[in-house]
Amino acid sequence: MKLRAFTLVELIIVLSIMAIITAIAYPVIAGAVGRAKESQCMSNLRQFGVAIEMYRNDYDGTGKWGTPAQMGMPHPLFTLVQAKYLSTELRCGGVDPMRGVRGLYAQFWWSYSDTNWARYVAKWSDHTIAIFDTNHRNRTGVYASPVAIHHGMGLALSGNVRVLSKRGSPENQLWWHE
Repeated sequence: MKLRAFTLVELIIVLSIMAIITAIAYPVIAGAVGRAKESQCMSNLRQFGVAIEMYRNDYDGTGKWGTPAQMGMPHPLFTLVQAKYLSTELRCGGVDPMRGVRGLYAQFWWSYSDTNWARYVAKWSDHTIAIFDTNHRNRTGVYASPVAIHHGMGLALSGNVRVLSKRGSPENQLWWHE
């Protein structure tokens, strides 16, 4: 009885088929992972919204619109963690852990010394973007470029999360409304 082994040609064919299957499957899997990370961040932004509303109710935010102080907005945002409204476990899945980003990752627009906030809120009401996350689709050296396409997730005062991809800078308030 003679033992038969695989020939070199058979091994190359099997490896080629495996490489083709991997090349087809990788983009599908990578896209699903990216969507899962975005979904996680949208959920985190909604948690920020709930925490801000609880904080505003506890600290006598009067009315819906006005200055950050009149609205009872937390300042700085880390106040929500210190006062136990949020966990420090909120992490953005779009942040590369090798970059060493720690703590809360979202940015906010209000400041108690900002005189434009009241006008911004009066104009956009519930659609005002209060907090945003721009950690998805990694930043490049041309992040501030007005011609580069940027991706951002923003939490409106209504609690809705807006996801946009377009030219301009998400750090400009009008980017969210044009």
